[in-house]
Formats: sequence, C-alpha cells, structure tokens
Amino acid sequence: MSQLFEQIVRPKATPETPGAFLGGLRVMAIDGTVVDVPDSQANAKVFGYPASRPGTQAAFPKVRLVLLIEAGTHLIADALMCGAGDAPPPVHIALENGCEL
Repeated sequence: MSQLFEQIVRPKATPETPGAFLGGLRVMAIDGTVVDVPDSQANAKVFGYPASRPGTQAAFPKVRLVLLIEAGTHLIADALMCGAGDAPPPVHIALENGCEL
C-alpha cells in the first residue's frame, strides 16, 4: 500500500489553481490527527494503544498521522503513520519527500 501511495500521491495544483501558489511557491500545510483502527491483535502490535488511566486500556489501537497538504487543492501530498503511543518524528524528517515535489 505504501508503494502505491508513493507512486500516485503528488500535488496536483497548477499556477492557475486559486490559493495554490504565493510568490511563485506552492502553498503547503502541515496537519496531524489520531484515528481509531479496528481492535485486532495485528493492529495492537503495530500501532499500540494510547496511554490511559492506570488499570485501563483504550478501546481501540490508534494511528497518529502527520500530513503534508497542498493548500490550493486540499490534497494530501505526503503522510507519515506511526503508533499513537510513539512520539512523532520531527516534521522536517517525516515529510521530506513531499517537500521535494
């Protein structure tokens, strides 16, 4: 799936796309979110459960997403997924491929 993502996902705006460029540079945004994934042993092993009160466990494993978004089209240009319990890597490292586009 990640190989398909890397082959297909690219910024799509042209210089004529409203709000896509400023001073000749493509306008990009960085955003992050955490989403639930199905509660399976495989997902729990890969993504883990977020911290919760002592003696309890979150209902679902969670995935932390850091996204590089093309502002003019709102399309995702690059993404990083990690477990919700993991500290996200520095954004400049996480999204360096998308910034080259």
